[in-house]
Amino acid sequence: MSSSDALHPQQLRMFIPAGELMDPKQYLVHSFEHLAGESTKDVQARKLEESKQPYYVPETDEKPHGGGVWNSLSSGAQIEKPIRLVGQADLKEQEGEGIIRMRKGVNPQALVRDGMHRIAAAADVDPK
Repeated sequence: MSSSDALHPQQLRMFIPAGELMDPKQYLVHSFEHLAGESTKDVQARKLEESKQPYYVPETDEKPHGGGVWNSLSSGAQIEKPIRLVGQADLKEQEGEGIIRMRKGVNPQALVRDGMHRIAAAADVDPK
């Protein structure tokens, strides 16, 4: 029996491949991540491009948000900071309280609360 067979219905799996986290039918991207008119695929593509930016740009003394992530992962680094997800039970509770509004027919496993640069970069480097 795998460890995921014994999960409580409100518990998420511990290790979810980045390619799976990119599936918008299972894992929603937080609405704060969307720029005006952006689809989920657009957000994912933008986060990937941002993750491919350098960590530090000496000419402007700038550290772009998400910069350097792709380069680190492609050279074998591991993600140490957990990706924050909001589970399905919490999403339904928040919807019931009027905090959020889910689209009709949407029944995700979770909402990606934090970590889209890391997910996009990891899925590009190794989608499995």
